[in-house]
Amino acid sequence: MADTMKHERALQVYRTVCAVLDDRQWKYEAKEDELVVRFAVRTNDLPVYYVMMIDEDRQMLRLASPMNFKMSPTKRTEGALITTVATRHLRDGNFDYDIQTGSIAFRLTSSFRGCEVGKRLVEYFIDWTDFAVDHFNDKFAAVNNGEMTVAAFIAGERK
Repeated sequence: MADTMKHERALQVYRTVCAVLDDRQWKYEAKEDELVVRFAVRTNDLPVYYVMMIDEDRQMLRLASPMNFKMSPTKRTEGALITTVATRHLRDGNFDYDIQTGSIAFRLTSSFRGCEVGKRLVEYFIDWTDFAVDHFNDKFAAVNNGEMTVAAFIAGERK
């Protein structure tokens, strides 16, 4: 019985995610059997990619937004520094960084155990991710490309 309730709650969250994207008339790839929704949004500079996952067992909504580039091997240490500084300045979510591969992804999670997930929460996930990723992705790329130093990145975030 408990597993059935968990599944129904997870399915409800999945359908809410799809409903928000339908309301926005955005194209997306949805896999109900996996409880995963993927989509992308073009911003002022680089596109923002979204993977929204509903974790049935943990009763969590998870959003991952991978960057469309990886830090080059010679910039991996700088990548660790700038993603740490960026995360420190966020009010919600964080940047995950894999120093071995140079991959960066923004992550945001929320438990839905014992509560309902409405459209407002899904909209917040999408909009906050858009803001955070759009604010930092071009700066991460600039450090990676040697167009910005770590010191300049840090100084810019202190403002």
